[in-house]
Amino acid sequence: MGGKTADKRRDVADQIDKALAGLNFDRDTLAALKHDYLFFVRYDLFGTFDAIASMNIRANKLTPKPGINLLEELPDTDFRSLCHGRIPKADLPPQDAAILANFADQVADLDEECRRTGRVTDEAIKLIDAYGSTERLMLYRQLFGREPTS
Repeated sequence: MGGKTADKRRDVADQIDKALAGLNFDRDTLAALKHDYLFFVRYDLFGTFDAIASMNIRANKLTPKPGINLLEELPDTDFRSLCHGRIPKADLPPQDAAILANFADQVADLDEECRRTGRVTDEAIKLIDAYGSTERLMLYRQLFGREPTS
């Protein structure tokens, strides 16, 4: 949504973690304090995944699924299932559907690792910071080996 890059936000979060740990906050309290921060990591990861999926869906001359209210969907939804549910697997060429399914699993794995550790991984940061159209085009080319046009 603008502002600092994900690695700068993580640096601030790490400094806060260190300060709170130095004040002897227990792990459960620290986890509760990180809840919203990790939610927005999930939000950003999903946004990147959905943008790439939508590019591929449009490149295959299909209509992307309508947008969803992530503030309502993400807190109570299985993240991996949400990502996979955005892929019209039956309508896409099998190779594209497989690439998107693999990408959905990669993004979900990143989300799980961030939640497990309570910290944003370097891999998640690279994906989150691929928010601009140039970066997303590069990511699309890397995944599919072609431009997002058919």
